[in-house]
Parts: sequence; structure tokens; C-alpha cells
Amino acid sequence: MLVTVWRHGEAGAASRDRDRTLTPRGTEALSNAVVRFQGMMLEKALPAVSGVVTSPWLRTRQTAELLGKALRVTPREEGWLAPSAGISDAARIFDLSDAHLLLISHQPLVSELLWYWLDSRALAPLAPGGRASLWITDHGQGQGTLVSSEVNI
Repeated sequence: MLVTVWRHGEAGAASRDRDRTLTPRGTEALSNAVVRFQGMMLEKALPAVSGVVTSPWLRTRQTAELLGKALRVTPREEGWLAPSAGISDAARIFDLSDAHLLLISHQPLVSELLWYWLDSRALAPLAPGGRASLWITDHGQGQGTLVSSEVNI
């Protein structure tokens, strides 16, 4: 399974963390990043994104809407991608039938998933809007192979 882990775009301040919205700069950076992502997928002959799952928090939903529109996939919310989620929660992706799944969530989960699947911390933590794509054979430590990354946008 091909999995792309994407951190939500840059968000502004709000009285509650879950209500933070994307900034104009964050929206623009994501718009540019998804174009580069599409080019990378074509260049590497990767399967199109077939599913987008996102944390229910506002900034991740906005990120998912923007990416989903560009990739022509309707996002769906999953509580197991909220900030309180852990690595074991992500095992649920193997219950899905997507050939290329896009996960949109928060730090520290996004980087912890990548480090777990790669069995290495060599990849820098994902900055807002950053992403990495991996081939994953199973939900286990070291079961992923890095295909492409853009940790800072």
C-alpha cells in the first residue's frame, strides 16, 4: 500500500486549538505543494490518491478539502487521526482498500508514524504542509520504504 502522510498547513491562532484555521500563506503553500506532489506522482508512475482521511480538527479538514479537490478525492474524517492519536491507531489503514491513501494529521503523530514505518529518525520532522510517501507492507516497525518527501514547504 502506498501511504502519503501529510501535516496540515500553517494555521493561525484561535481560542481553542481545534478551531485554528489555515492562514492565507498556509493555503498558498499547500496549493503549490499539491502541484509538486502531482508532478512527483507522474514522474515516478505512482498510483493516484484513492482515499483521503483526515483528523476532525479544522485546519486538517481545510487541508484535506484543498488537497482532495486538487486530487479529485472526497476526504473523510477519522477521529483516530486527532492530535491524541498514537501509532497503534494508524493500523486501521489496513482495513481500508485504498491503493494510495493520504493521511492528514498533526505533529507529533505524522512524524512518529514515518519514523516507525521507516525504523529510522533520519527524515526530519514534518513542518506545516510537509509530507512523505511510503510503500508500506504491514503496520509494523520498519515495514515502510520512503518513496518521496517534502518535509518543509
